[in-house]
Amino acid sequence: MMRDLLRAVIPTPYIYENCLEDGGRVPQSNYCKKCNPKHCIRNTGDPYHYECKGGFSSFSLSWMGKPLILNGLISPFTGSKFSGIRRKQYRNYRVSEQDIELIKSTLISIEKFISLRTEENLMDSVTFLHEIRTSVGIVLACCEEIISGQSGFTFEEKLERTDPKTKDLFDSIGLLQEQLNLTDIITNPSSITYGKKYRSTIHKYFLKMVKLFAPRAAKRGIRIQLNGTTYAEIFAYNSFQFIPLILLDNAIKYSFSNREIIVSLEERADRVSIKVSSVGKVVPDEYRDRIFDKHVRAPNATEEHPRGMGMGLYIARLIAGAHETSITYRCFSVSGGVGTNEFSFEIAKYVG
Repeated sequence: MMRDLLRAVIPTPYIYENCLEDGGRVPQSNYCKKCNPKHCIRNTGDPYHYECKGGFSSFSLSWMGKPLILNGLISPFTGSKFSGIRRKQYRNYRVSEQDIELIKSTLISIEKFISLRTEENLMDSVTFLHEIRTSVGIVLACCEEIISGQSGFTFEEKLERTDPKTKDLFDSIGLLQEQLNLTDIITNPSSITYGKKYRSTIHKYFLKMVKLFAPRAAKRGIRIQLNGTTYAEIFAYNSFQFIPLILLDNAIKYSFSNREIIVSLEERADRVSIKVSSVGKVVPDEYRDRIFDKHVRAPNATEEHPRGMGMGLYIARLIAGAHETSITYRCFSVSGGVGTNEFSFEIAKYVG
């Protein structure tokens, strides 16, 4: 659908996601198809105009946050280099500055329209999710009432003595509730810094999420291992809890079955280092710098989970930034597109 839309809007040849595409009126030239390496692909953003070794013009634009290049054209910047037979051969590739500006403004208008409609649809969906959240709260209250019937002085003691299936149900409902709470940040990223910061142990955040995700992971034979214990405190907004939620959710989604997800905590002099590792298909090279961008999903992610929005890692990046840190991605021991995926970050310890 995206290719059809772009081809309907762009009459000239263009490059999107590193792929040469025919325009709606003019196809890619044989010269551009055979050109290697394609330096115009490397020249995105600045400068706006680029002249290749063959004398063709390319113009660096963008579409939905990704580079889009109008390539293989003859423009006022390069037209004087085409004469005789060559000028006639490539006459269909001639463009004016007005042509480029029209394509640029059309893309901007359509992108704004799509973003507006997406936000409207998202708000409608979130309104419905708020109603579901109320229902989930009722189910959780019923589950807590069942657990309260066990022997013990505290709820934690009663929970430990309940049967495994009821305990898994309680954890699953709790996880669902946390995931529904995440919708508030998706619709309003500024809410990441709402409220005050609180002192809390980093170990508590990850231990809670490991326990909540354990039943879901077990359905695929996946075990979540929490390595390292630290009593170091951090000073964080309530939104920080969504970082372990997003990273573990991501790891379980894309981990191979019957494998182990490793969550490692390491205390250093003034910081705590956190790593979440899983085994599965790694992110392709061309997407590794962009997987934390809004709505960006690598092809293997789309294949395995077609309904994803490409928002999880984007939100995790925003939350990390609000806590003066950043999340990085690396992969190891790659063979045939399979290896260990690792997401890591460091956060400063609280010093009173």
